[in-house]
Amino acid sequence: MAENTNDTSSAHIEEIETSPSKPEESSGEPSVQLEPSQDEMERERLQHQADTLQDEIALLRRQLYQKEQELGEVKKQLGITPLTELKQSMQHGFDAMGNKWKEVTDTSTYKKIDETLTTWKTKVQDSGAYQKTKATLTEGGKKATDALSSAGTKIKENETVKSIGEKTTAALKRTGTYIKEKSSELKTKVMSSVDDENATASNEETVVHDEPPSSK
Repeated sequence: MAENTNDTSSAHIEEIETSPSKPEESSGEPSVQLEPSQDEMERERLQHQADTLQDEIALLRRQLYQKEQELGEVKKQLGITPLTELKQSMQHGFDAMGNKWKEVTDTSTYKKIDETLTTWKTKVQDSGAYQKTKATLTEGGKKATDALSSAGTKIKENETVKSIGEKTTAALKRTGTYIKEKSSELKTKVMSSVDDENATASNEETVVHDEPPSSK
């Protein structure tokens, strides 16, 4: 009896081990797909906006380039050159600066400052220190001028300077005379050589013409 029981148990265990396993039953609940986070959605929206703006900027640049080309053609027909535009721009700038300066000078603040400076200038010029300084400078300038004039006269009257000047003048005269003489000699030699060559050529032509014809 014990053996039959063991055999039955072994057979039941083997049947359980060899029997195919049943697939797991689904719970019947649908699978859940995770939605993108709020940050990712905002990033996509901003990227789309940036791409749209870049396309609009590129379009505006092309339109601006076309308009500049059209403007250049019109200016060319009107005879307006880049130099003319530069002159006009500079003139407008000067006019604007002049108008701005006039506005500044017309202000009460500027007028008050100008009056104050004029008053100070008058006081300084009328002061004894200024008059004394001016007289000193005038006298000093006169003395400096007299000293330079006297020094120039002394230099001219100096025997050494005179000697150097006379020697320099004589040397220049001799150099000029030497150059003239050598130029004259060279000219004479050239002309004589040309005359000799012409005479030789003339004699050769005469000899050729005077030869009797050869008998055949």
